[in-house]
Amino acid sequence: MSTPHKQIPIHGYPTMVGPSYAPIKTESEVFSLSLHPTEDLITIAQLTGHVACYRYTDDGAAPVEVWKAKRHKKSSRGVQFTDDGLHLVSVGRDRVIKKAATETGRVVAKMTDAHDDAINALTIMSETLIATGDDSGCVKFWDERKPGKAVREYVHHFDYISSLQPLDAKVLVATSGDASLSVLDIRKGAFVAQSEDQEDDLTSCALVKNGKKLVVGQAEGVCTLFNVMKDNSQWGDHVDRIPGHPGSVDTMIAVDQDRVVTGCSDGIVRILNIQPNKFNGVLGAHDEGMGVECLDLMRGGEWVASGGGSEVLFHRINADEEDEEKRDRSHDSDSDDEPRKKKKGKKMKDTAKPKNAFFAGLD
Repeated sequence: MSTPHKQIPIHGYPTMVGPSYAPIKTESEVFSLSLHPTEDLITIAQLTGHVACYRYTDDGAAPVEVWKAKRHKKSSRGVQFTDDGLHLVSVGRDRVIKKAATETGRVVAKMTDAHDDAINALTIMSETLIATGDDSGCVKFWDERKPGKAVREYVHHFDYISSLQPLDAKVLVATSGDASLSVLDIRKGAFVAQSEDQEDDLTSCALVKNGKKLVVGQAEGVCTLFNVMKDNSQWGDHVDRIPGHPGSVDTMIAVDQDRVVTGCSDGIVRILNIQPNKFNGVLGAHDEGMGVECLDLMRGGEWVASGGGSEVLFHRINADEEDEEKRDRSHDSDSDDEPRKKKKGKKMKDTAKPKNAFFAGLD
């Protein structure tokens, strides 16, 4: 008989250095954020469909709004700067993809009706290639050099796409609310692999161990570990389980090859070491009842930004080995015979059908 997952109390860990940069207060709930690769800029996507760009400083001064735009008719669920920092891409529940200039916020290209359902996930694969996932489980690849339609489309999931993680410039892992993940290879135009049913919504993921391990967050607070293969071997089931989060692990980001920062539905931002599996500390917390929706790593890797409720906080990632007795709490692998978990409700959907071309015009 399996035993319930042990809930690790927040106060069991040493609290690390909290936010030092002044927080950003927004008018509505933060759904996504992205930190600029070379400048002190952050862009934030919100429930109202607005996307805003702020300049922040490390002297405690309030961030300055550079520009703000009503970018999507419905909620804006994803935003990301391009690698060169000159543009940003946003997606929304209105099924629209937009590309805008970082300096001004002016839209330079867009695609309307990009998906049949609300777009929930976005990742930039290369200078010209992006991937998006929607609430019905569809993943599409878009090549800006080939306007008109998606260059690849995969429908191997039946519930929302929660996160997209590139393995390289052409291979992608998608996690889904249908309790499985899939591996997609645009070079081969093929679906590579799909995991077994993990009996719980898969909500987030991150690569560690020099790309050899994938950490996957789940709705019931467990993180699972998969071996990373670019073919169909070893993707069937996880190889390790890390309990300890008291709520859904809705977002995570790798900070180095051994650690990830996680954002939980309890509003706490934690740092988790992988193999050995142990919580290294609490970086900070959002207002009670406000879950952490998104994370991004600042250039240099010493700070992370988190979005939860109507605020963005900045946290310093402390690498010092403090209070080893409290921090050395390894989490052994759970038994695989856990009772089946209750699935979370599916995100709200739109019903209009696609009709226009990719990046067909300007705002």
